[in-house]
Amino acid sequence: MVKKIAIALLAAGLIVLAGSFSVNEIKTDGPDRLPPSTQKMRAALAGDWDVRYVSVCDSAFVSCDRKGDKPQPRVEFDNEKYYIRTGVNVISGDYWLTGDSIAMNMAAATTLSGDSERVEDLMAKVIPSVNSVELLSDTEARLGTNLPATYILLEKRGERIAGVK
Repeated sequence: MVKKIAIALLAAGLIVLAGSFSVNEIKTDGPDRLPPSTQKMRAALAGDWDVRYVSVCDSAFVSCDRKGDKPQPRVEFDNEKYYIRTGVNVISGDYWLTGDSIAMNMAAATTLSGDSERVEDLMAKVIPSVNSVELLSDTEARLGTNLPATYILLEKRGERIAGVK
């Protein structure tokens, strides 16, 4: 009898506890609920970017400026998703911003053979360790890591600026 009363009280308590949570009260990660610094960075990062340089510890480095008829590698940031298009393959995944901190995962990548393999290999090495975004100017951004010489330099698509400010 005591056991049945204890189970009934436990069940009643769980029902009350479950009823105290409302789906409408659960806060989502919507743009209006993000800190202003994160909203500003998300807005600045949104859109298409040309990949200018990819560096891995200064021992592996590639400049991605357009040469001849080869397509310019680019990154698109859109609603917490990113897409890297190299002209041959696509690397994609999710990203999360908090102020100027960023985390990126590599969810999918195509692996066709082509002229952009060097860029793709270096991007695949750098992306998992990217942890910061630095806006260098109105048109340039640096995706940085804990290693100062490991980074990806981006330039807002369609606008060219000589040098880094």
